[in-house]
Amino acid sequence: MNEGIVPDYVKEVLEKIINKSKPVSIFLYGSMSRGDFESYSDYEIGIVYKATDKLSRQEIKELNKFDNVKIYPFVYEELIKGEIDTPFPKYFYLRTISENSKDLFGEKIGNIVYLPKLSKQDLFESIGFCLGRAYSAVVSSRQNDMEAVRDGFTKSGLYGLQLLIMANSGEFVSSYKELAKKSEKLVTDEFKELIEHIIEVRKGSTVVQLPLLYKNISFLNKIVLQAIKSSDVII
Repeated sequence: MNEGIVPDYVKEVLEKIINKSKPVSIFLYGSMSRGDFESYSDYEIGIVYKATDKLSRQEIKELNKFDNVKIYPFVYEELIKGEIDTPFPKYFYLRTISENSKDLFGEKIGNIVYLPKLSKQDLFESIGFCLGRAYSAVVSSRQNDMEAVRDGFTKSGLYGLQLLIMANSGEFVSSYKELAKKSEKLVTDEFKELIEHIIEVRKGSTVVQLPLLYKNISFLNKIVLQAIKSSDVII
């Protein structure tokens, strides 16, 4: 187990899992791995298993009692083919765990994941997912679930920026700290205040201004989707 990357209580959970099963690889990903986490951020841990050795989510849950430690099982045979069973846009999810993770145990995750070439279909899949997240924030606001509002609002907007950069230059930017900077010239004046607000909400500096939930949807439709439609970037 690599030292110093995760705190002792997380390491203890992972050691229990290692002792009970046969993981091929364990890695940290998400904001904790990138270094742009906030005080409320979770530890997102991926565990790669051969198909015949895979622990179920329930078995993992029984070994992990911490709400801020999210552990997800992955199938080795799927990753080496560039396949993954997830609701998230597959190309971007595979690239994130391949390039932005920190290895904790076993084989390096970057040596396991096969990353297919980016196609325009991947961009359309991702903008559709962003729009779904943005609308989920609207629905959550009607139910007064402000934590879900914040999550859907900030992630849809920030991943929208990621797509905007990708569609224009082909550059893959995953750090939240870099997204606003890299996309500054791509965002029109109409939506600059929205982007600033999204960043402040994610930092925990302010609460979501509910009228901007709809402006976020407009940003994804008018700016990001249009950039994808006109893009000829293929990686």
